[in-house]
Amino acid sequence: MEDENILNIDIINKKAFDFLRTKRNIILNETDKYLISDYPILPYQLNEIKNYRQLLRDLPLNNFQFPIKPNFIN
Repeated sequence: MEDENILNIDIINKKAFDFLRTKRNIILNETDKYLISDYPILPYQLNEIKNYRQLLRDLPLNNFQFPIKPNFIN
């Protein structure tokens, strides 16, 4: 019975991890446009978006706390 409970927890953890990874990947895809060289963005905004995207990629290291989105992003 205990092994079955551990297995169920592992399945739940994997589903939660998969959900968070999918959400993170969607946000990364939505913010790709800001990195295109001819996208009209100010230098400080470009820095903000790069930092934001790095924090998204580092999500597992940050206890899955999503970073605050820069205010110029829709």
